[in-house]
Amino acid sequence: MSRSFLFLAVDAVWSIKPMNIRHALIAAFLTFATGLAGPYVAHAAAPLSKAPPVGFYRMMLGDYEVTALLDGTLPVPVSKFLTNTTPDEVEKALARQFLKDPVVLSDNAYLVNTGAKLVLIDAGGGQTYGNALGALVANLRAAGYQPEQVDEVYITHMHADHVGGLVWDGKALFPNAIVRADKHEADYWLSQANLDAAPKNELDRGGTSVVPGNRPHSQGW
Repeated sequence: MSRSFLFLAVDAVWSIKPMNIRHALIAAFLTFATGLAGPYVAHAAAPLSKAPPVGFYRMMLGDYEVTALLDGTLPVPVSKFLTNTTPDEVEKALARQFLKDPVVLSDNAYLVNTGAKLVLIDAGGGQTYGNALGALVANLRAAGYQPEQVDEVYITHMHADHVGGLVWDGKALFPNAIVRADKHEADYWLSQANLDAAPKNELDRGGTSVVPGNRPHSQGW
């Protein structure tokens, strides 16, 4: 709408007798709105963005910069893991949150810049879940860092979705980093004896726990 058209509408309103001023104002507003809905609207449309979605979120925690990095998402059948309940109760609880089984969960890692060093907490799942995961390094770069800059990697526990991203095609993704993990985790998960004793189909069926507090099938948690 041109500026002269708008001025013309306002002048017309003030030329109306006071008793009809309310109706005139309504008419002027409708005229103005109609003008906005004219052919100029089409020119305001933006072209489709082809940019990939951003897979990181950054915040300050005291003096530390913390960046959450998305490695990907996984559909997890939570009813198979929750105890002291029933599948029906789980279904109802999920429905109250507008969810259903399986629940899509995000696999995230956290990059902490202390000002003195760059620490990565967990490394995502990498190639261990097919194409579902493996976006961590790309999102780390999108956040302004390079894998070679990571000084240390802290592993919270050695499930596949936390340690699978340490390597890609057999090569270390963070070549300059020291990898740190609890000794109990290393003693258990890197034990050949435990591997030999574990049920061979355990990862497929989510059966009895072979380590207190963890089912091997729940390594997506």
